[in-house]
Amino acid sequence: MRIGSAFLLMFGVCTLYAQSYQLSNKPQLNQKKSIFHKPLGESTMGIYTLNYANDYLTAGFSVERYGSDFGFIADRFIKTPKRTFVLDLFVSDTAIYWNSVYYSRGRGLQVVLSWMNATLEGEIQTLVIDEIEGLKERDLENLRVSFKKKSSSWLLSFIKSNESNTLIDFRFYDFRGSRIAKKSRVIDFDIQMLQLEQISWTDTQRIFSYLTIQRPRELFVRNQREQSALVVYSEPKFSKLVVKELESDFNLQVGSIVLDPQKRFWCLVGLYGESAKQSEGYYVCKMEIGKIENDLDFQLYPFPENTMRILDGRIKLKKVPKPENYLSRRLVVRNDGSLVLILERFIELKQLETYYINGIPQSSTKVLYNFNEIGMLFLNLQHQLDTCLRIDKEQLSGPNTSYMLGFGSYLCEDGIHLVYNQDISKSNEIIDVVVRPDFEIERKVLVNSENFYHTAVPFDGMETNYCTYTLPLLRDKQWFWMRIQDIKK
Repeated sequence: MRIGSAFLLMFGVCTLYAQSYQLSNKPQLNQKKSIFHKPLGESTMGIYTLNYANDYLTAGFSVERYGSDFGFIADRFIKTPKRTFVLDLFVSDTAIYWNSVYYSRGRGLQVVLSWMNATLEGEIQTLVIDEIEGLKERDLENLRVSFKKKSSSWLLSFIKSNESNTLIDFRFYDFRGSRIAKKSRVIDFDIQMLQLEQISWTDTQRIFSYLTIQRPRELFVRNQREQSALVVYSEPKFSKLVVKELESDFNLQVGSIVLDPQKRFWCLVGLYGESAKQSEGYYVCKMEIGKIENDLDFQLYPFPENTMRILDGRIKLKKVPKPENYLSRRLVVRNDGSLVLILERFIELKQLETYYINGIPQSSTKVLYNFNEIGMLFLNLQHQLDTCLRIDKEQLSGPNTSYMLGFGSYLCEDGIHLVYNQDISKSNEIIDVVVRPDFEIERKVLVNSENFYHTAVPFDGMETNYCTYTLPLLRDKQWFWMRIQDIKK
């Protein structure tokens, strides 16, 4: 196992980095119309953030602009028209774009592209650029929008019912609303069984999309489903769509797809097991770009016994455990083409509580969410497991505060960084764990609560630049932005 060479290929020449963080100088709006906060991205004009109140931004949204030192520059509130649903927002060097849909009776969903100047000033431009027949407001979950930095186009994809089958559709547009390309295909599955998970694409309008299939389980097992995967990808110049189901006797859990930054291949990696919660190994679906078309490599890789013990946390257990409740969080492609799959263990607990009202016992069920261990699987070029690591953490809360749990991740030359809140019993410390090129795990406390109450929202964070992670931070009942950076010494 060549540990050093593998990581030097991943991160380049190892350089000493000093970690620092910045906090924005202005608290977030604390109003009914801005209770959620997410970073939008960075450009030459500054750092942009989003404040909103509900899904699809139906109550309107606020965009804020900050300088490179996180000093506040300007903000603007945009009112969303009635029954209009915003799908996504994009940041470019010249403008802020967002696309939305609204339902027109007898015509279906109308696709709208809007934009404003990157200074957040001037008139907002709005164009109705397309329509999707046969879709209504209840079908919004079947739409996906994708944008890539420094790209000249963006992608709208959706699935819709086509009698007893399902139509999958992909449409590329430029940033003035003109449609560049369109391709669709009917697939032989009932739409009730399908979920459109992820789409990746290149600037040449080649796509690789991933859907999950859930079939009712036989043998009279109630409320259980068998899960498999379906991939849909295009041949060169968007000439043809190819559909392939990944067939397996096991449940293929929801994985992660990624396009190699050097555009050598697409890869889909996830866990599999006899049941939806157990993990007996991982699967890899890889498609080389530029080689023989329709050549899709799919294979299952069972976990070695030691890996299952490491992930489960019970090394000395006599019977080999099968790890449960692990979820795929991120897939990373290293420079040499090898892979890193980052996992997290999530458990939902229900406990019965008894309390008394006027001396009469009452009972209720309390739901608790556990976001615990982080697992990291390092796969070599042959997709064999090279190294397995587990980072222990314990996070427990009720549903109302679970948004503060989980972790965020970003990449740097010095390793893979994992950012999360320590358990509440540890003074709400914000932790940064970095896995070094030699697989050493280093743990740092970024912020503690000796003087101020701090807690971060890592799930809403974004890798806004290389070696940079931006996320919302709650500090003494006010929301700020936190920007973590690794800077060369």
